Amino acid sequence: ADLEAYEEQLQQFVYHSGAFMKPLFSAAKRIVREGGPARIVFAEGEDERVLRAVQVVVDEGLARPILVGRPSVLLTRIEKLGLRLRLGEDVEVTNPEYDERFHQYWTTYWERMCRRGITKEMARVEMRRRMTLIGAMMVHLGDADGMVCGTV
Repeated sequence: ADLEAYEEQLQQFVYHSGAFMKPLFSAAKRIVREGGPARIVFAEGEDERVLRAVQVVVDEGLARPILVGRPSVLLTRIEKLGLRLRLGEDVEVTNPEYDERFHQYWTTYWERMCRRGITKEMARVEMRRRMTLIGAMMVHLGDADGMVCGTV
């Protein structure tokens, strides 16, 4: 009779971390019901574990994912893993090789860090090299509501 409870029971068999993740999924679903899905940037978007997790996030309607990664690599890995993610539809992509927002990202980073010895050139290079930094600037500037990182 309660299809949602039955689905949660099945999920615990499928995911070994089901008991741990259940409260997080419940909280995310509550937030979605209250104010719409949050835009969450996944800094290590090319990682296979991250892509699998993002598929669950999309399937469950928990958030609006933003993947930091090269589109060609993302497409190859999504296909290899047999996922149903559609770039630009299910997930937004921020390409570390080129994104029109990067000028704003690196200049904002430089303005915040110049007193700590970060030069303009270092800021430019770091913004292309460090995926977590890209995600952090997206959150700082309001292009994302939150970030998931730490697999690397």
